[in-house]
Amino acid sequence: MDVNANALLPDTRTDFLMAEGTDTSTITALSSLVFDFTDVTKSAEGWHGFSVDDAHFSGNGVSLGRNAGGVSKAMQQAWDRIADGSATEVKFGEDEISLGAAFGAFHQAEPETFSDMLLELASQTAAAPLADSPSAAIAAANSVLSCPAFETTGVLMDEGSCVWSRVLGGETTQGAHGDSSGYTQSVGGLQFGGQTELSDGWFLGSGLTYENSWFRNDSGSEKMEQQSFTGAVALKKEMGPWLFGLVGGGGYNWGDSKRYINLDTLSATARGEPDSAMFFARARASYEFAFGDEYYMRPKVDFDIINMHQYGYTETGAGAMNLMVDGNSDTAFGVTPGIEFGARIPFMEDWPARLYGDLGVSFLSSDNWETTARFAGLSSMDSFSTFTPIADTVGHVTFGLDLAKRKGMELKFQYDGAFANDYQAHTGSIRFGYRF
Repeated sequence: MDVNANALLPDTRTDFLMAEGTDTSTITALSSLVFDFTDVTKSAEGWHGFSVDDAHFSGNGVSLGRNAGGVSKAMQQAWDRIADGSATEVKFGEDEISLGAAFGAFHQAEPETFSDMLLELASQTAAAPLADSPSAAIAAANSVLSCPAFETTGVLMDEGSCVWSRVLGGETTQGAHGDSSGYTQSVGGLQFGGQTELSDGWFLGSGLTYENSWFRNDSGSEKMEQQSFTGAVALKKEMGPWLFGLVGGGGYNWGDSKRYINLDTLSATARGEPDSAMFFARARASYEFAFGDEYYMRPKVDFDIINMHQYGYTETGAGAMNLMVDGNSDTAFGVTPGIEFGARIPFMEDWPARLYGDLGVSFLSSDNWETTARFAGLSSMDSFSTFTPIADTVGHVTFGLDLAKRKGMELKFQYDGAFANDYQAHTGSIRFGYRF
């Protein structure tokens, strides 16, 4: 006898048949990948029935990736805790998924579908802003370390007092890594900043960025809209061709996430409000070499510290399969050696153009973000982990055209690209500024 399970729970007998007269038949409930059933027995009232003998969310012979393996252990833990009485099922409304219904859906699992079914119960795209935090911190630090202009003649540049605004837009693609889902981020934003000279060779700069981002995983089963503010302050010292800089800043992200769960015949939308924050610091040193009056080269190196923090939140809408996500923090250290090439091009008599390109590679100490969570359908359980990849070795490419008077208007067009294994990001921007 095949079992079409609407719900399955430990220590719960299902009666399905009463036969009159002498019954000599033998009925067996067929096992599945996940569930074994007891023998069919006859109760004192004459009903034939059975119950689940054991559940095998873990150790059923199916090879799983790291994320699916974490979910399988969590489902096994949930079953075992109800079975031994150390936890109880949390009830939800009839229109939401119950824990028993989620268990029952896995009776239909096959070796080819088991991993995908488990991953339906994990949230990965909601952690994408945290995985992107190192890139966001590097971009924010770069934005407040740039207010240069050519001297009256030649290609040597110096800092000055200025105000600026910047409009940007771009797209980031993170490919699937192991059983971690890939995602795409589209972003648009505005930046405002400025710089003033404190004393001979010392400059203080700052900037504030607002961005609106949209995330979508490869299958379309997870989506998120996010908004963020990022602020940074820079202190710079200019000594001839040398430039030394220190940057400190932080950012806050807030938004709404949706996770579309489709588990056999069950469907629901889990909604969350995943907020996060980051704090960062940078030290930079650069030196400019002039080649005649037209070309220059500027080697530089950046050292970064980025702290990422996820605030805890609880999803709604999916009953027992809502996730109760824990707060978590991690710190990444990075170093970025790079080199800028540029040329001075006549544009107007007192308004030269700077054509430039920048190459660099960032090496980060973290290669993934760990999210820990529990199922809302169980009164007590240990958290399980899922992982979102962080691009940890990233090549950076920048091309730009800067039309900047020594005193007066500035107009800059810039492209920024970032490339890593299964990762790429492209950003275009226009900056308007005024130098005093």
